Amino acid sequence: METKIRKIQTAIFTKNFNISNDLDRAALLTEINNHADAIFDGVPTQLPIPNDVPPEIPRFILNSADGRFNCHIALSRVDIFYNVPVDYAGTCEELFETQRTNIQNIFTFLVGKDIVVNRIGFITIAEEILESADGSGLAYLKGSFIQSDKFSKPKELIFNYNRSGRSENFDMNNLITVSANEKVNTKILLQTDINTTAEIINADTNFNVENFNEIINYVVRETKGFLDGFPNI
Repeated sequence: METKIRKIQTAIFTKNFNISNDLDRAALLTEINNHADAIFDGVPTQLPIPNDVPPEIPRFILNSADGRFNCHIALSRVDIFYNVPVDYAGTCEELFETQRTNIQNIFTFLVGKDIVVNRIGFITIAEEILESADGSGLAYLKGSFIQSDKFSKPKELIFNYNRSGRSENFDMNNLITVSANEKVNTKILLQTDINTTAEIINADTNFNVENFNEIINYVVRETKGFLDGFPNI
C-alpha cells in the first residue's frame, strides 16, 4: 500500500479584517500580492462583489503560475491550498515544509497589518493506493475496522473519528475521515482536519509567530503519524 498526498489546505481564521471601500480593497490586493509574489506568482483575481457581502466570501484569489498554490482571501478566513501534482516524487516532509513556508508568508502579512488570527486549521487529503494482495478498498476497510458479521455488502463506507489533543499551549481537534466506495475500489481516501478548538476563540486569542510555529509543528507531526500508521488509528 502506498500513500499519496493529493492536497493540503490551511485555514487561517481572522477577527478584525475589514475592507471598507473599493480603493482600500485594490490597495490591499496590491500589497499582499507584492508580499507573496515569490509563491503566488500568477495573475491575482479581485472578485467583483460588493463590499458588504458576508465576511466568509473571498475578496481575492492569489495563484501560482503552475497551478500548485492558491490562496483565497476572505475577511473571516484565509485559505492556502497546495494542489500536489499527480507525478510528485518528493517526500511527505517536503510537502509539509513547502506548505509551512506558504502559510507563514501569508500569516506574517496578516499579523503585520495588526489583523487578529484566532484559529488555525490544517487539512490533508491523501489516498492509500492498494496492491492486489490488499484486496478492494471496501474489503480492506471492513476487515480493518468492522466485525465480520456487521455491515455486510456495503457499496460505500465512511468513518469519522475525532479525538482531543493538545500542543504545548492549545487544545486541538484531531478529525480523521476514512472512506472507500465500489466505484474506485483500488484506493482508500484519507482526510485529516487538525485544528485549534473553537472554544479558544475569544477577545484575547491572537496568535503570534511563536504560536503559529507551535501549532504547525503539532499538526504536521499528528498528520504524518496518522498517514504513516494507517490503519492503526
